[in-house]
Amino acid sequence: MSKVIIVYSDGSYKEVDSKDSRTYEQDLDWLVTCIPNSLSVGEILQHIYDSEIHLKIDWMWDGGFDYSIGSTCDNYIQGNTTSTGETNIEKGVEVMAKDIAKQYPKSTFAKWWSSKK
Repeated sequence: MSKVIIVYSDGSYKEVDSKDSRTYEQDLDWLVTCIPNSLSVGEILQHIYDSEIHLKIDWMWDGGFDYSIGSTCDNYIQGNTTSTGETNIEKGVEVMAKDIAKQYPKSTFAKWWSSKK
């Protein structure tokens, strides 16, 4: 279940299930904003790295986010480059993370990723 953080005007906050967030949005006298509670790009990349999965990330400023997953041999990534077409890095990393979890379902990364999604 996805979570959101409700921040009140006095600085206090409350974490609720996203399905319940509409209930809180109704009362605009005390609700300041509703912020999605999501994983950071750094956190995702660190878990991939810690799982010892070989990865190459590349992009051109207007060409989108690309990556290659696989074993390395003399700095060469075995496997095809996947172009996501995403110019938003967070979305590109999420696409890549889903693909890594699918290709390496028994990895510690896949187990961590499935517990977060």
